[in-house]
Amino acid sequence: MGLLLSDLDNVALVRGAQSLIEGLTVPWLVLTGAPSGPVWGALYERGANLVESTHVRLDATRELLTVLAPLLRTRAPGQLTAASSQLDGFGALVTKIGDPDGDGTWVPLSDLSLSDRQQVNGSLGQLLETLAPIPDVLEIRSTG
Repeated sequence: MGLLLSDLDNVALVRGAQSLIEGLTVPWLVLTGAPSGPVWGALYERGANLVESTHVRLDATRELLTVLAPLLRTRAPGQLTAASSQLDGFGALVTKIGDPDGDGTWVPLSDLSLSDRQQVNGSLGQLLETLAPIPDVLEIRSTG
């Protein structure tokens, strides 16, 4: 699975993303700050499987895990526990770093220190690695 994180806020970034998606034949998830519209369509045309806003809330992922929990408990209980824990940790980290005053005023990514960006990237990477195998775990099994 390929994961592309980009604001896609200029033509060069969009073209680079299109080339990458078209050049590597893997399922692509694109998280972008670009609003839904022509840029998203261009990525879908090149083969992206899913384009989502970076503004998608962690709550939606948490809710999906809650819905899938009965099946995951029987097939991969460790996966569910790890994903839930990492999701909570990532959410707490993003809030601590991105909204340090707790007033809803978020610090722009460009204003974060290198250390803060590395912490966020590492935590997100770990969470995505944990979530990535879940579709395979949920695959319908033949009864023989």
